[in-house]
Amino acid sequence: MLSYDIVILLEKKKEFDRYSKVSFHSNISKACLKSDLIVIHTEWNEFKLLEFKKIVKKSNFKIYDMRNLYSSKLMKKNKINYFSIGK
Repeated sequence: MLSYDIVILLEKKKEFDRYSKVSFHSNISKACLKSDLIVIHTEWNEFKLLEFKKIVKKSNFKIYDMRNLYSSKLMKKNKINYFSIGK
């Protein structure tokens, strides 16, 4: 599992070091590069303007957006497997 969470990276990374299959990145693009699934669970500004087709290499990736940051219609238009949770 790849993760981007700057708070954990800076303050709490040691707590997660025991999980060998979890790696943290300081860059959203690197964390998403080879992803099958992207889960957005924050409203941080850096997540609001991502161009997923440019930062994810796989064509069949899915996005679960827990904060409804993106338009379902726009994602469908761009042929992105997008699931807006909580609407």
